[in-house]
Amino acid sequence: MYRYWDERYLESDFAYGKEPNDFFKTCLQDLLPGKLLLAAEGEGRNAFWALCQGFEVKAYDSSSVGKNKALQLAVGYENKLDYQIASHLGYKCSRESMDVIGIIYAHMDSESRKKVHYYLSNCLKSGGHLILEAFSKAQLGKNSGGPKTEELLYDLSEVQSDFPDFYWKVAENTNRLLNEGKYHQGKAEVIQLFGRKK
Repeated sequence: MYRYWDERYLESDFAYGKEPNDFFKTCLQDLLPGKLLLAAEGEGRNAFWALCQGFEVKAYDSSSVGKNKALQLAVGYENKLDYQIASHLGYKCSRESMDVIGIIYAHMDSESRKKVHYYLSNCLKSGGHLILEAFSKAQLGKNSGGPKTEELLYDLSEVQSDFPDFYWKVAENTNRLLNEGKYHQGKAEVIQLFGRKK
């Protein structure tokens, strides 16, 4: 799997563009700058935008190629970006240390998803915010992006149940038009979660 992402990010263009994910951007604009953790951050599009908004950004990904492109994108801010090469459960995050956690298109099988979401939730302070967007199971068979197997696609109620101690500002299935680089293009079925930890 690590090789897959290295190969994707070796392309000269940014696989998912240089602009932040729309949902992430909209949600983050409602929050005061603080400590932000971005899971599976890839080439750094969300990290760079958050840095420009005054957030203290930590990020991780399994791809060293992705990290290098993120640092390239974050020119002028690279010394402020703490980007680690790590797996989801290999990333070291202190309990209740983050003000915001962003999980944008980080897909995994259901057993791994539950463990990772539990771990990341524990990294978030009480009163902190979670921003998550992912492809729903209704995306299966569509060519606009995402995993090609149902096992790696998400169900809204199942993902919500991974975060039982949250108040939800947004929790919905939605159809949206993606325009994020080469690999997220066209109408897509996604789930969106934006919530505050109790």
